[in-house]
Amino acid sequence: MTIKILLLIRVQVPHDVAPKGRENKGDYISYRALLVTVGPLFGKKKKNVPVGYEIGRQTFTNAEDATMKSTATFPGQGTIRLRGAMTSVKNGLLRVPIVGGTGKFQGARGELVMGPGDTRWVNTYHLRLPESGIA
Repeated sequence: MTIKILLLIRVQVPHDVAPKGRENKGDYISYRALLVTVGPLFGKKKKNVPVGYEIGRQTFTNAEDATMKSTATFPGQGTIRLRGAMTSVKNGLLRVPIVGGTGKFQGARGELVMGPGDTRWVNTYHLRLPESGIA
């Protein structure tokens, strides 16, 4: 199963630990984002229709690398949990492991591919669901 959605950062709070003024191990960014459609999804036929939200934290493991701990919530559908290293892939995209979910996403595994952007980007969830065998 693949879900493509536009993520719009609404609140972003950086936490800068010593040494201050640059990214280093222990720094983190807490965020809250709105998730809106880029095409038909969950019965919504138009683009830019809100269908959920994401709350998470990006924690730096050194000046360049980070991990993510986040949950995307789709009311009436379920949640998708993201946990693990943010790894770079081609064209400025980042990959994060999908480690579980609830509701229609119960037991989900796979990866999230995040498009480039500072406060808005397209997220593509590539999910494997154990009950249905959908890949």
